Order: sequence, then structure tokens, then C-alpha cells
Amino acid sequence: MSDTNKTAIAAEKEALNLKLPPIVRPLEDIGVGAPAQSKLLSYRRSKEQQKTINQLVIEGAKRNLARTLDKRTPSSPEPDYPPTMTSEIKKKGFNYIYLKQCVESSPIVPIQQEWLDHMLMLIPESLKEGKEREELIQSLINEVSSDFEKSMKRYLVRSVLVRPPVKWLEDEGGHLPESPVGLDYSKLWHSNYLQTRKQILASLYIVHPTMKMLLDLGYTTFANTVLLDLTGIRGKGPIDCGSLKNDVSIQARKAEEKIMNTWYPKVISLFTKKESLEGIKPEKLDAFYNCVSTLMSNQLKELLKRTVEGFVKLFDQEDQRGLPIFKMELMFDDDKMEFYPTFQDLEDVVLGLVERIAEALQNVQTVPSWLSGTSTTVSLDTELPEHVLQWALDTLKVAVHHNLEGARKHYETYVEKYNWLLDGTAVKLIETFQAEDHTFDEYTEESKRRMSYFLDVFLFPPEDLTLNSAVLMWPWKINPIFDENDELLENAKHKKENELIEKREKLILEVEKESRLMEEFAEFAELDHMQQYVTDVRQLQKRIQESEEAVQFINKEEELFRWELTKYPELDKLKVNIEPYQKFFNLVLKWQRTEKRWMDGGFLDLNGESMEAEVDEFSREIFKTLKFFQTKQKKELQEKRKAAKRRSLGEEKLEEEPKENPTITMCTAVMEQIKVIKEYIPTVSILCNPGMRTRHWKQLSEIVGYDLTPDSGTTMRKVLKLNLTPYLEKFEVISAGASKEFSLEKSMHTMMGTWDDIAFHISLYRDTGVCILSSVDEIQALLDDQIIKTQTMRGSPFIKPFEKEIKAWEDRLIRIQETTDEWLKVQAHWLYLEPIFCSEDIMQQMPEEGRQFQTVDRYWRDIMKFCTKDPKVLAVTSLTGLLEKLQNCNELLEKIMKGLNAYLEKKRLFFPRFFFLSNDEMLEILSETKDPLRVQPHLKKCFEGITKLEFLPNLDIKAMYSSEGERVELIALISTSAARGAVEKWLIQVEDLMLRSIHDVIAAARLAYPESARRDWVREWPGQVVLCVSQMFWTSETQEVISSGTEGLKKYYKELQDQLNDIVELVRGKLLKQTRITLGALVTIDVHARDVVMDMIDMGVSHDTDFQWLAQLRYYWEYDNAHVSIINCNVKYAYEYLGNSPRLVITPLTDRCYRTLIGAFYLNLGGAPEGPAGTGKTETTKDLAKALAVQCVVFNCSDGLDYLAMGKFFKGLASSGAWACFDEFNRIELEVLSVVAQQILCIQRAIQQKIEVFIFEGTELKLNPNCFVAITMNPGYAGRSELPDNLKVLFRTVAMMVPNYALIAEISLYSYGFLNAKPLSVKIVMTYRLCSEQLSSQFHYDYGMRAVKAVLVAAGNLKLKFPNENEDILLLRSIKDVNEPKFLSHDIPLFNGITSDLFPGVKLPEADYHEFLECAHEACKVHNLQPVKFFLEKMIQTYEMMIVRHGFMLVGEPFAAKTKVLHMLADTLTLMNERGYGEEEKVIYRTVNPKSITMGQLFGQFDPVSHEWTDGIVANTFREFALSETPDRKWVVFDGPIDTLWIESMNTVLDDNKKLCLMSGEIIQMSPQMSLIFEAMDLSQASPATVSRCGMIYLEPSQLGWEPLVSSWLNSLKGPLQEPDHQALLRGLFDWLIQPTLSLRKKKCKELIPTSDSNVVVSLTRLFEVLLCNVVENDPTSKHIRVWIMACFIFSLIWSIGGSCDTDGRIVFDIYIRLVILGKDESNPIPDSVGKWECHFDEKGLVYDYMYELKNRGRWIHWNELIKSTNLGDKCVKIQDIIVPTMDTIRYTFLMDLSITYAKPLLFVGPTGTGKSVYVKNKLMNHLEKDLYFPFYVNFSARTSANQVQNIIMARLDKRRKGVFGPPMGKKCIIFIDDMNMPALEKYGAQPPIELLRQFFDCGNW
Repeated sequence: MSDTNKTAIAAEKEALNLKLPPIVRPLEDIGVGAPAQSKLLSYRRSKEQQKTINQLVIEGAKRNLARTLDKRTPSSPEPDYPPTMTSEIKKKGFNYIYLKQCVESSPIVPIQQEWLDHMLMLIPESLKEGKEREELIQSLINEVSSDFEKSMKRYLVRSVLVRPPVKWLEDEGGHLPESPVGLDYSKLWHSNYLQTRKQILASLYIVHPTMKMLLDLGYTTFANTVLLDLTGIRGKGPIDCGSLKNDVSIQARKAEEKIMNTWYPKVISLFTKKESLEGIKPEKLDAFYNCVSTLMSNQLKELLKRTVEGFVKLFDQEDQRGLPIFKMELMFDDDKMEFYPTFQDLEDVVLGLVERIAEALQNVQTVPSWLSGTSTTVSLDTELPEHVLQWALDTLKVAVHHNLEGARKHYETYVEKYNWLLDGTAVKLIETFQAEDHTFDEYTEESKRRMSYFLDVFLFPPEDLTLNSAVLMWPWKINPIFDENDELLENAKHKKENELIEKREKLILEVEKESRLMEEFAEFAELDHMQQYVTDVRQLQKRIQESEEAVQFINKEEELFRWELTKYPELDKLKVNIEPYQKFFNLVLKWQRTEKRWMDGGFLDLNGESMEAEVDEFSREIFKTLKFFQTKQKKELQEKRKAAKRRSLGEEKLEEEPKENPTITMCTAVMEQIKVIKEYIPTVSILCNPGMRTRHWKQLSEIVGYDLTPDSGTTMRKVLKLNLTPYLEKFEVISAGASKEFSLEKSMHTMMGTWDDIAFHISLYRDTGVCILSSVDEIQALLDDQIIKTQTMRGSPFIKPFEKEIKAWEDRLIRIQETTDEWLKVQAHWLYLEPIFCSEDIMQQMPEEGRQFQTVDRYWRDIMKFCTKDPKVLAVTSLTGLLEKLQNCNELLEKIMKGLNAYLEKKRLFFPRFFFLSNDEMLEILSETKDPLRVQPHLKKCFEGITKLEFLPNLDIKAMYSSEGERVELIALISTSAARGAVEKWLIQVEDLMLRSIHDVIAAARLAYPESARRDWVREWPGQVVLCVSQMFWTSETQEVISSGTEGLKKYYKELQDQLNDIVELVRGKLLKQTRITLGALVTIDVHARDVVMDMIDMGVSHDTDFQWLAQLRYYWEYDNAHVSIINCNVKYAYEYLGNSPRLVITPLTDRCYRTLIGAFYLNLGGAPEGPAGTGKTETTKDLAKALAVQCVVFNCSDGLDYLAMGKFFKGLASSGAWACFDEFNRIELEVLSVVAQQILCIQRAIQQKIEVFIFEGTELKLNPNCFVAITMNPGYAGRSELPDNLKVLFRTVAMMVPNYALIAEISLYSYGFLNAKPLSVKIVMTYRLCSEQLSSQFHYDYGMRAVKAVLVAAGNLKLKFPNENEDILLLRSIKDVNEPKFLSHDIPLFNGITSDLFPGVKLPEADYHEFLECAHEACKVHNLQPVKFFLEKMIQTYEMMIVRHGFMLVGEPFAAKTKVLHMLADTLTLMNERGYGEEEKVIYRTVNPKSITMGQLFGQFDPVSHEWTDGIVANTFREFALSETPDRKWVVFDGPIDTLWIESMNTVLDDNKKLCLMSGEIIQMSPQMSLIFEAMDLSQASPATVSRCGMIYLEPSQLGWEPLVSSWLNSLKGPLQEPDHQALLRGLFDWLIQPTLSLRKKKCKELIPTSDSNVVVSLTRLFEVLLCNVVENDPTSKHIRVWIMACFIFSLIWSIGGSCDTDGRIVFDIYIRLVILGKDESNPIPDSVGKWECHFDEKGLVYDYMYELKNRGRWIHWNELIKSTNLGDKCVKIQDIIVPTMDTIRYTFLMDLSITYAKPLLFVGPTGTGKSVYVKNKLMNHLEKDLYFPFYVNFSARTSANQVQNIIMARLDKRRKGVFGPPMGKKCIIFIDDMNMPALEKYGAQPPIELLRQFFDCGNW
């Protein structure tokens, strides 16, 4: 084409471009994804590759041919390529070009005509017209076509080949769409191909000739064979599953053996030949053998697979020719029919066979394993693939199921037809039939029908048929037998009747004989034959007894014959008549023997008194007998006369005189004998006196004139013959004297005998190994008693004969007494001194006393060792020289005590602050001579502000730290080593340097004040210094501006306001804790300073001598010292370091108090602020001391303080110059107060006289005139005394009134960083005023200063936490948090009304307690408690209260959840700590019941014997918690009534001092982690002082309700009662019946002892549990449980909610219960969950008269039904001991039984005489299993104390281990407390014994 053409075309193109739309290139991925195209491409590619390979093969063949024909063509010379092209790159390039040409030569599909047509359609028609245009279009089309072809070829090349990185292979042409990258033919692969072929040839063993032989061998052995041939199974007919299984196993084993014996040896022999391994390299042997193993495995697997397939084919459903036939028997077993084997068993067997086949040939050894012959064999892998097995099992399952379908259907029809005979239906039908009433005919008919059915369906064995025929034939065979039997019976009856008649006749004869014998008795008249008479009577009685037995036998026989019973009145008559004779004859015989004994027995054995008694007894009895026989004779005579009258029929006949009755004659004779003996009794009484001794007989002999002394042969008969009657009067005097002497002698010996068993009580003392005497009270009481007795006896005139003995005994007793007193004295001192002298340091400091103590100690140990060997009092005290030894010890001990006290006194005088410590604390400090660091814990007791000192490594002291952590450096180092172990020496240096250091720091700070900005200066110096210097500058600045008048003051006021704003701004920012405290105190002082200036402006002060200015507390720096002035008093600043503590808000009242106190101080008087609780008495005194930097010791006075303890205090004050504030001073007893007055007077006089040394209570003291005593008093509370006048005059009184709350609140809020403090403070005050006016009056409400303070503290904490929150919200939140917990529910709406009026529109945001509540819910779940809203609220309130106050009270009736709130809060906080929520710590708490022990045991006491101080429970717990350094919260919980006696001793702990003051003088500081918590029912006995000191949380049982208790109980039920149905029923019953019955009880019933709702509901749950739980657990599947639940619930309801009602109340309750369970109470219908009531009561009686018997369905039975079965006990029980069973005894014993069995405590309540104690005692004494229970009784009386109860109970129990007591092992102890409410109420209403019991119930311990 010419250039012109080209340009023309180009121009045309340009023109076209202008008119045509731009050409759109095809998308890059067009065609790539089209499947047709990719198919086409791959087809071409493969064609191309084939062609290339063919060409290569042909060329190779040609080259070989040429080589062989030796037609070597001369090689053309190599073209001269550049060196770069001879490389690898060149080869790659050429290779690519070659392959590219190959690819390009493949045909390309030309452009489609259709596409060209579309292109042409885009050209406007006008441009196509004309010949040239047509040619142009044609040429363009050609160009497009060739372009398309080129592009396609390029695209093809690119998609088939990858271009190598060769520069000269550039791809010509433009852009191509992206496509898949082709094959990389740039690498040359021929060499790879050869290499690979070689490798394969080396490793491919399958073509090895040995392999071929192995294959052939396998093929010939296994071809078309199977391991087991099972096709013939069917031919065998029906077979047993088991036998099939065995057959297959045997066959498989045989087949396996066959293969192993034929094929396997051949294989092995194949590989033992040499040529088998030809061509195999040694290192390739393993691979070769692996190939062998695989080949063998495949052959064996194939065999197994064929076998399995063959087995499966047997069960082919379409071809059933091989299907096996199984034997199945229909069996009857365990009341049901089933096949044997069952379908499942059959299926298991068939499937098992497959598994058995698969198990075959699993242990074939590999060839190398066999050849090597090692012990560990390797087997071939011949396991069948899982899918083959699975297929076989699935196919077989389907086939088996299909084939068993027929059998299953047959089984079902069979079961349907006959199962009713087996499943109990038939039996039920028969039972039903039998239960109905049927005639004999109906029975016969029914039997016949059944029989005919059986004959149809059952094959009877022959014996059954025989039995059946025998039964049917029985009526015909039995009749003759009956007839025969009747005859036999008749004969026997006749025989017996005749025998009976004979017996009767015999008996009549016998009775007649006995009567005759009886008549003979009346004739007995000889007294000498009495022995014979007695024998005769006994024999006759025996015969009568035998006759009676015969009568009983005859009557029994007559009853059997149904005859009338024969009576034998004669026999009864005989029995009655013989008795008087028997008594009489026995009596006479006894008399005769007694008389003989008296007359002829030993004379000295006689006793006049007993003789007289016996004679009287005989006389009485004989007289009775005489009377009886005389009466009898009279009666007989009268009867004879009557009979004679009737007989004579009018005939007159002289009556015979009645003969004298022989029996009466005998009686008279005996009476005479008795009379005679009676006369001798005085003689016997006088002469046979047991007190008669030889001396007395001598006197008697002298009177008579001959020897009367009796010997062994003397008898009464002989004595009577002596005729001593005339001398009896003289004898009597001597005898009486002998008696008196005898009684004195007897008393003396009794006294001596008493001591035989009395021993000293000894107990081991700590771990010294030495014993000490423990309780000597009994011994001392006995001694006192006996000494008085002995002295009285010595004064008797009859003591003469043994005067020496009694004198010796008296001396002995007095010596024992003296010894015991001395002993106890030694012991008391030794106990006190022993721990002291154990310390080596003390021994070194007091060598003389140490030696003396060692002597005493040695003596003491010897004495106690001797005493331990034999602790009997007489034995120990008889030790020679014991008393003298003890007296010697006491002398030494007194010296030692004097030495010790002098030593301590010396130390105290040296370092006066020691006076404020108890002796024990001092000794503890003084004994630490070697290690000064160990004095650290005691520092706070000597120095108010110093908690610890900073020691250098060489133990020099460099600085001091306050308890807040503030550090002040000392101006010089103190060397503790220089003190050489004398602690007091370096302590006094500490005191001196502390004062000097504070002085220097103040001086330095004063100079620094003007140099820097005030806001920076306040942060650089210690808090105390900042306050002091700041006040100095305020004083001087104010003094300067006063003279310039009001204007100057106003200007200064503005300046002060700016200063204050600066500080307040700082307070609102982020600060260190230290600085915050300093600034808080500074704001308080600054606000006061500003207000003073304002007041002076208002009053127009213009001169610095105006009172308004002088009345202020002013600080001056003069003569290099600080002074404080107020009015005309000028006081030195004392420089005592007080740490960094907050200061009181100064109100006008505070100012007035300051003025009075300083005035008093100036006048050398004491200060006495007095006023009601919460007016700031103590705090103001303390604050004044802080203002003057004086040490102020606060001590809480208790009624146990004595003048000695106070004296020690005063010594400390006088010599150290400290101030003391005695809190609650008027609690000290009056007697002590008058002595205290003298002590104070002594000090005040010394100060007035300005002497330096003065004598105080015998001690010379250095006087520090700065000392001052303040006492605070609370007028008119319980336990307060009036001050004596001599004490009043020593004090200036300050009347403390209610302070200005608004001002205090405002300044406090200001110091916490609140902006609008003024309006908020007014709101606080208004809130409290309105509360006190509008809310109800309760003992625990308090709206005083402490309540305001609590709100302020809470507000301060919130401000710190949320500095940017709205202040109204913060204050409202703190008011609510502090006050809401204590209000009763009806006061809360009023309180909310007050707060909403004062804070209108303020909405409190919900506090976020998410983490707290999460843990609370979890803790409740663990303890099975219900986290109801009320409970959680109270937990949160308690938590909030704990943060604001260290002492708080939970007040509320029982069952208000007080204890549980605390326990759950403790668990919740512990859980929060474990999970790391917030900054919570875990909680440890100890619970004490303060009223179950004495005050001494609570706080501590001095032992009356040893005067040793013993810490109480509170002291120990408090000390342990205070000293503990763990961060855990520690709570001391007081769970018991609050009364003034003990709670007042806690006042200093509960207020801001936080100190527990013990009577021993010890003061224990409370740690920040501690809380004191009180649980009480009410605060009726607490003083306002107590109430105001504690936070209050009030809990009401009505708010908690009984529902949570029930819910928790329902959760705790076990077994069937846990099922949803039963739970729903129980909940339904509770919801339905509890509330209405509780209301009824409250409104219409009367109770003897009021009970709370929760209490009775808990009783109900307990009663229900003990009634039903056991029964249900024993029979969990019973269908009657629902009825049982209803019955037990109603029974429990009656005896819990209705149990405490009186008799009238029970009737009301009964009517209501009957009404409601019938569903007639419209307001309370039966709920759906309960449904129909299924156990109604009988109509008669009350519901209280029934109990439910839980047998089967159960029924209500009347208590009286149980009476019938009770037993009154045996016959020998006394009549008064018999308890007649009534309904009450039965039902209360039943309830008691339940409570004893299930260990539930039970209280019987009722008026006297209703049998409460009798029922319980009877039950415990007579109706308990002695080997299971151990009962005992405790009787309460008005004087019973808690300690007595504890001792009584503990004495009966055994000690198990330390602190654990219990009854004997295996027994349960039951304690019955009689008259539980008898202990007298204490002054404040508590009953300690009952508190002790309550503690046991709550905690399980005491």
C-alpha cells in the first residue's frame, strides 16, 4: 500500500473517529470463563503437544538410523552467536521460539461474520456510499480480520506458554485481555524425563519376576474360592443360633489353618531361593518386602471380601434359595411371653458372623518377619475396609428385619390372644369376682366357664386331669366320713361329761373337809403350840388354793359344754374366814420370838427407843385382833339366837351362857405379857444408852454398891432380878449426860470424817508445767463453818472427857485456814510475777528481786509438786513447816512486789507518760531492751501523734510518723544504743526532741510563709504546723488592721475570702490524702477566722482591746516561742506532735467552752463540760488540746474504777503536764469520787503554790504545771451518780447545749469542697427538724449532732468519688443512705415527703450495685436464701452504713433476717474480694452474746482469789483484731439485748476516739478495718449516748414476710417432694391457707405467749417435714403422696398456727378450718393447684382431736383410739405415779416424740397444773430408748444464772476434744428445761439463762 493510500486511510480513520463512538475494548476476562472456549483451547494444546512429541520421536529414530548406517553428515559450522547467547538463556529463548511456532501453526477460528456486520451497522449509511468507500470498508475489514487473527494467536501463545525472562523475546503487539497463565515450556524437560524413568525402573518391584510368581501362586490358591462355604446351611433344615455361631467359628478356624498350611509355606519357600532377590540392592530390601506384603494383603483381603459377600448373598431377599432357617421358641418367662432367642439376639448372631469372618486371617506374618524369626512378630494388614463391613452389616440388618416380620406378627397375635392370662388381668378378674357377693351356684357356673375355656386352649397333663376328677367326685366320697366322725365326737363328749361330774362331786367333798378343819381353829387355845398352829393354817391355805384352781378348771370345762357355771360360795367364805386366824397366829409367834430375844439376848444390844416402838406396834395389832374376834363372836351369838327363836316356835327355854372363846383368851394372855414388858422399857432406855462408857458404869456401881458393869453374859432377865427400880432416877441423870457427851463425840468424828474426801482442786498453769489451786471457795466455806462449830462445842459443859481432842482439832482447823490464806496470797503474787521474771531483761534490771523470786519459785514448785502427789487437804496441810515456808514466801514476795512497784514507779517518774499505761504494758515495753524496734507498737500509747519512728540501720532514730503517715524529721539523731537498753532513756529523748523539732518546724514555716504563695505553702509543711502558723499570721494581720477601723477590716475580710477560695479550690482538685486532711482542717479554721472578722465589722470593733477581739483564740510568736491567748489568759503552745488530724468546726458554743476551759486552766481548776449526748463535750476538750498542742488522754470511766487506778492517772498528769478528759465521769461510784476529789485538790494546790516537787499519795513527784483535768458528764441517765460537793468546787462547769448544726454542716461541707454549702446545710438541719416533729417516736431514732456528722461524712465521701456531680444529688443521697435504714416502714413515706419538699425536682440516679448484687445472689444461692428486694436493700444499707460508721446496730423483731443480712454481706464481700470486684476485702467476724455471760467475762475482771487480771471475750477479740495487720474487714458482732450496764463501757469505742478502755487501765485503739455491730430487738434500755453513737438499720419481719422462708424450705425438700407437681401443690396450700389463718389468729384468737407469723410458719414447715419426709422417702412411688401432703399440711397448720391458741381460740380455729377446706369461704376459694380436698374431718369434736394415719391412703383417727393401746405400767407402780392416758397426754406425747426423733426444739406453754412437766418427764424417764438417748433435767428458778446453766449442762456431758463436749458416743442428749421463764429479769429486762439458750440455738455453741 502506497504512502498516499496510507495517509488517506489515516485521514479517513481520523474522520471516522470524530463521528463514531470510541472503540470499547473487550473486558479483560471475556472468554476466560466460557467452558466451550477453555475446552477448545485444551484440545488444541493436547493436539499440539502430541504433534511435537511425534516429531521428536521421528527425528530421534532418524538420528539413530543415520548413526547405525554410518552416514555421518559433516556438521555445519556453529553460527557465531554473541557470547551471551551461548548460555542457558539462549537455549530457553530458542526453545520458546520453537514452541511458539508450534502453537501459532495450530488453526485459529476466524472472526465471525456476525461481529463484522455489527461493526458495519455502527457506520452511518452516508459514509458507505460510493465505490471508493466500499473498497475502503473492504480493506478496513481485512485489516480488522488480520488483526483479530494475530491477536488470537498471541493470546493462544500466552495462554499455552509462559515466556521465559529473556530480553530479546519481546512480545510485539498491543494490549491483550488478562487470561490464565499457560504452561511453562521454557524449562527443558527431556533430561528430567529420563531421570524419572530410571528412578521408576529402580523402585518398581511389581514387574519383578518373583512378584509374578507370587501373583500366580495367589491366583491358583484363591481364585473364585471363599473362606467359608455357607450355601449348604439351608439344606440342614432349622438350626439353632448358637450352633450356627459355633459351626461358623470352627469352619473359619479350619479354613484359616488350611491356608496357613498350604499357601503360606509356598510363599515362604519362594523367598528362600537366592534368585528371588536378583537385581535388588541390599538397601532397597525393605521397600521390596513392603511391596510383597502389600501384594499378599490384597490377595487375603480379596478372599475375605468374597466370603463376606457370599454370606450376605445368602440373605438376598429376591433369591431365597440359600436363606438359612432358624429355630425360635416362644417362651413364657417373668410374667411375659417372648421368643427365645429374641429378635435382637438373632440379629446380633447374624451380624456377629460377619464380624467373625472379618476376624479371620488377622495374624498372618509378613515374609521378612517370618524369615528373621524374631520374638516380636509383624503381621500383614488384612483388615477389611470399614465401608465393606458397614455395607454388609446394613444389608444384613435390613434382610433380618424383613425376614422376621412374619414371626413378629405371629408373636403379636399370640400375645394379643393369651397375654391376658399372664399380665395379671386374669388374676384381677378373679379377685374382682371374689370381692363381689355371689351364690355358690354362680361360683360353680363361673368355674365351669373358665374350665371349658382352658380345655379348649390348654393341654392338661394327665396328673392334672386325675386331680380334677378327684375334686369333682369329693362330695360323694366325704359324706360317710362325716357320719363316722360325728359318732366319734359324741362318744368322746359323753366320756368327758362323766369325768367332769366326778370332779365336781370330789370338790364338794374336799370343801366340806376344809370347812371342818377351819372350825377346829376356833378351839386352839394353847400359846405354847403356836408354831404348830401356824403350820396348820398354812397347809389349809394351800388346800384352799388348790380347790380354787380346781374350780377354775371345772368352770372352764362347763363353759365348753355350754353348761351353767357352778358357784362355790363355801370356798370364798373359807378364804375370808381363814385370814384373821393366819394373821393372829403369825403375830403371836412373832411376839413370842421377840420377847425371847429381849429377855435372853445380849443386854447391851437392846435399844429402848426401838423396843418401845415395837411394843406399841404389837399392842396395837393384838388389840385390833381382839376387837375383830369379839365382834365376830357377838354376830354368831345373835344369829344363833334368831335361829333358836324360829326353832322353838314359842317354846321357852333357858339360854345357855356363851362359852369363853379360846382365841379371845389367847389374845388377852398376850396383851398381859406385853403390858409386863412395857414396864421394863424405862430401865432398858436408861441402861442401854449407846453413850454409856465404862466411867458411867462405875458411877452407877457406886450408887448401888456393887459392880453393875455388863458383860457378854448379861441379859435383861438377869438385870430385872436385881430390882433396880428405886435407883432409876439417879441413873437417868448419868444416862442423859452420857447421851450429850455421845452426841458431841459423834459430831466431832463426823467433822473429822468430812475432810477425808476433800481435796484441793488443781489445774495446770499455762505451759509452765506447774499446777495451781483453782477453786478454794468450798474449802474455805467449810473451814469457817467447822471452826465456828468446834468453838461452840468447846463451850459445852459435856465436853470434858475429850477436851484435849477438840482443842487439837480446833488448832488444826485454824492452821489449815491460815495455811490456805497464805497459800492463796503466794499464788496470786506468783501468778503475777512469774511471766515478768521470765524475761531476762527484767532479771538483769532487778537482780536482787530476781534472786528472791527464784527462791520463792523454787519453794512454790516444791510445794505444788507435793500437793499434786496427794491433793487431800489434811495430808497437804499436815506437812511440817509448810505454813512457815509460805509465810516466808509471802514476806519475800512483798519485798519483790515493793521492788517491782518501786522499779515501775521509778521508770514512771523518769518518763511520766508511763503512768498512762497498765503495769503489763509497761513491763512489755521495758522488757524490750535489746531491740528498740519492738517498742514501736506501744509508741501510740505514750505519744498521741506518733505511730512509728524511722530507725537508721544502726538503730538511731531519725524521724517520726503519724498514724496518717505524715513524716516529721527530728532536729537531731537519737542513739538508742547509748541508752544501754534503758528504753525510758531514749523515750524521754524522743519526747524532748519531738517538742524541739515541732518548735523548729513552726519557726521555719513562719519564716517561709511570706516568701511563697499561700496555696503552695500549705502543701509543704506538716498539718499541725500549717494550722498554727496560719493562725499566727491571721492574729498579727487582724491586729494590724483593727486600728484602721471598719474599712481596713472589710478590705482584710475580702483578702481572707480570697485566701479561703484558693484553699477550697485546692480541695476540689486531686490531692494526696495527707494534704486533703490538712486542708480540711485549714478550711475549718479559715472559715472561722473570716467569720470573726465579719462579726467585728458588724460590731464595729476599732481597738485591739475590744472584748470581741480579745474573746478569740489568738496565736502569737514572742521571744522565739508560740503563745495562745484568749481574753486575759495567756497559755504557752505546748509543741506536742499530734499528727495530721481533722479539727472541729468552731461555733459560738465551742468558743464559749474554750473560754471557760482555758479560764479554768488559768485559775488552776478543772473543766467540767456537761450536757446531753452528742453536744461535743469530749470532742471540744480534745480540740482545745489540739489547738494548744497538748497531749490529751481520753479515758472512758466505768463503774468498776477504783481510787488506785485514778491515782495512777493523776500521777501521770501531774508529772507529764498532759491533759486528761474523763468521759462519763459520773459513772464512777460515789465512794471513789470523794477520794478522787482529794487527789485532784492535792495537785491543784501544788500548782497554785508553784512548787516544783510535791508529795502525792506518798510519792514525790516532779510537777509540770501544764496539767489539766476535764471531766464530761451526761446528766440523768441510768447508772449515773451525783458528784460530791468537795469535787464540784474543783471544776468550772460548762453547760454544753445543742450546737449550731447549720453552721457546723456548712463549714464541714465547705471543707469537703462543696460550693453551695450554706443552703445545703440548712436543708440538713431542716430535714432533721421535720423528722423529729412529723415521724413517729422510736427508741432508736436520733437526730442529734452525730446523725448530722454521719450525713456530712457520707457527703464528703460522695464528693470525693463524684467531684462534678450535682451537689443536691450528693447531699440527698447521703441523707437517704444514712437515715432511711433506721425508719419503720410507715415512716418512710413521710420521710420521702420531707426530702422531696426540701429537694424539689431532684431525682436520685440509680446507684450501680451490679457487681455487689451479682455476688449477693450467688451467696444467697449457696445458703438457700431468697434474694428478695427487702433483703438485698438491707444488705446494701448495711454496707453503706459500714462505710460511714464504725459502730452500727441492726434493730428488729426476730425473723427480720438481722443475722442473715450480716452473714450474707460478709459472704458477698468475701466473694467480691475473690473475684477482684471493686476494692473489697474479705470479712472475718466473731459473734458474742453479751448477756449470756457476766460483765467480768465480757470485758475482763480481777480474780477475787489471785487478783490476777483476766481478759474478757470482748477484750481478747478486740485486741486480736486491733493488732492484726491483714487488710480483711473485721467485725465484732454483739447479738443480744442492749442495756446500759455493758453498752456504756463501749462509749469511747463508738465515738470518734475509737478506744476500748479496760478497768486494768489498758486502752486498745480500734483499727480502721474493724466494725462493731450490734443485733438487738429494741433499744428501750439504751441511753441516748449509745443511740446517738451508732448507725441504725431497722428490719421488720412484716417487710420480709414468711414467703421467702417457705420458698427456701421448699427448695430444701428431698426425694419425691422435689417433683414439680408436689412442689406446686405445697406452694398452692401455703398461698391458700397461711395468710387467712394468720389473720384469724391475730384478730379472733388469744395466745398465752404471743408468737410471730414467721415463727409459726417455720414451726409448720418443721412439723410437716418430720411427719412426712421420712414416710415419703421410704415409699417414693406411692400414689397416695398427694393426699398425704394435704393431710400432713392441715395437721401441721393446726398444730403450728393454731397450736398456740387457748381453748376458746381453738374452737374458732376449728370452725374456720372446716369451712375453708369445704370451699365455703368465698373470699378464699380452693385454688386450682390444690383441686378437690381429699381428706375431710369427721363431724364430731374439733380438728385438734384427730391425727392422720399414713397407712395406704390414710385416714383421720381420733386420738382416743390410740389410748386403748397404752399400758399403765406394772402393778407395783404407786398410785400417784400413774398417768391416766387422756387425749391430751396422747397428742402432746405424739408431738414430743416427733420433736425428739428429729431433734427439733419444742416449747410447751400453758398455765400451771396442766401437766406440762409431767408429760415431758414421763416421756423422758419411761418411754425413751436408753441406749439411744441421754436425757436430763435442768430446773430454772428466779435465781438461776447463765453460768449455772452452763455448768449444770457441761457437768453431765463428756469432753470429746478441746472445746467440744457431748453425751456418751452413740447417744443423743435431750435436755428438758422446766420453768424456762422463771429466771428473774435483770434491772434492764434481760434474762441471761435464756440468752445462753438462744446463743446455743443460733450458733450451736457457747
